[in-house]
Amino acid sequence: MQRESPSKQKEGEKAMSNIEKQAELATNIKLSFRQRIDYSISEFGYNSIYYWISAFMAVFLTDQMGIAAGAVSFLTLFVRIFDGINDPIIGSMADRSVDKGKGKYKPWVRWGALAMSLSIIALFAMQASWSYTFKMIYMWVTYLLVTIFSTCCNMPFGALNGVLTSDSGERAKLSGLRMVFANVGASWAGLIAVPLIVFFSGVGDGTTQTPRGYLLAVIVCVVIGLPTLFWSSYKVKEVVKPPKHQVKIPMKKQFAAFFQNKYAIIIALSFFMIGFCAYGKMTVMVFYFTYVCNNAALVSIAATLGLVAAIVGSGFVGSWVFSWLKNKGTCLIFCYGLSGLFAVIGYFLTPGSTLWFITFAISQVMHCAGIGHAYGIVGDTVDVGEYKSGVRVDGFISSFVSLMMKAGGAVGPAVLIAWMGAAGYVPNVAQTATVQNVMNIGMNLITGLCCLLIVIFNLFFDLTPEKHEKIRLELERRRAE
Repeated sequence: MQRESPSKQKEGEKAMSNIEKQAELATNIKLSFRQRIDYSISEFGYNSIYYWISAFMAVFLTDQMGIAAGAVSFLTLFVRIFDGINDPIIGSMADRSVDKGKGKYKPWVRWGALAMSLSIIALFAMQASWSYTFKMIYMWVTYLLVTIFSTCCNMPFGALNGVLTSDSGERAKLSGLRMVFANVGASWAGLIAVPLIVFFSGVGDGTTQTPRGYLLAVIVCVVIGLPTLFWSSYKVKEVVKPPKHQVKIPMKKQFAAFFQNKYAIIIALSFFMIGFCAYGKMTVMVFYFTYVCNNAALVSIAATLGLVAAIVGSGFVGSWVFSWLKNKGTCLIFCYGLSGLFAVIGYFLTPGSTLWFITFAISQVMHCAGIGHAYGIVGDTVDVGEYKSGVRVDGFISSFVSLMMKAGGAVGPAVLIAWMGAAGYVPNVAQTATVQNVMNIGMNLITGLCCLLIVIFNLFFDLTPEKHEKIRLELERRRAE
């Protein structure tokens, strides 16, 4: 066989180098602050709307509709198990979507957001005058719809994080700002929730809450939050495309992209504990301030501190920690180690005291700093999955992360509500010391336990920036060929 001349070899190498550079410029882009805002602002809308499910659905169904706490606990657990089946299906469907110039994932975000918002309004439109049987049926149907449509919106939105740029550092910045808006949305909703409920209840005594107050307050948050989801679904641009040969993705390949990827498994387990901790605390919070602190209005103070924590934690502390430690897994260890420590300290302090709120605020700052890094890891694990399996499945891996987050978010509230019921919780009366202690544990010690497990999981996370960069360059080379 005749060998190519050295000059031709050099020309071939140069041509390949140019192709690689062009491919790199196409995906390894630096996002402007405006572009990061365009993406991240959706989290404000999503979290300010879904907050009503996380924080107020349980108390609305038990205290306003008269449904037993055990029935609500079983509903939450069952629907989230169903969601575990639903998530990978929707993730796979999103990955198989045809990009007709508008992106694979953006249309899912847009229409999923609209359907989710309408179904949440429908849930809070339940009437106390209905028969108990009909309320039970209505509760199940509407909550199932909320769960399905929230997945259609939020899972593809998470997948967008990995396709707006292939730069790991840019993904970290994107995730940090995303978490700022997520926490701002949830905190803002928590800040105005009780005042809005009382105002729209129209009783005039400054404390009484009615089903009508809940419904109108939810509608206000939907009207304000939904446009931000539409904004992101139109403004962002998907630039990281799957390999050209990837038309249909065998299910075996999709599972391989996840289960042969230890980093994806680590971050999925971490998200389970984050969901357990965050949603468990969010659910118990209303009960804690109402029955342990005897002052439901303290929810607004906690929400205000949560808002400040979101800005400080995700916007500043998270970036500082990453610039110091570099490794996102190490960042999670540091952030959740401190978050858990201060949560445990809070258990031993006087509930609702100034010192308790200080420890609560510090714990929340570190949680907000940590969760931004957790989301930033997801896109990097998708790259690892593509490197190992040969297929790119942003939606499928994001769906597993979403699945674990929701599973934790289901198990946490379900366990804590069931524990309260077993301890003797009775709505709208003074609680026993045993029930109050369960609420205190759920608000503080459970957070510490979840954070400890997150720290243990991420001791095995060794995807350094250097290792990820080698993987990214190899993927760019494959696409260039």
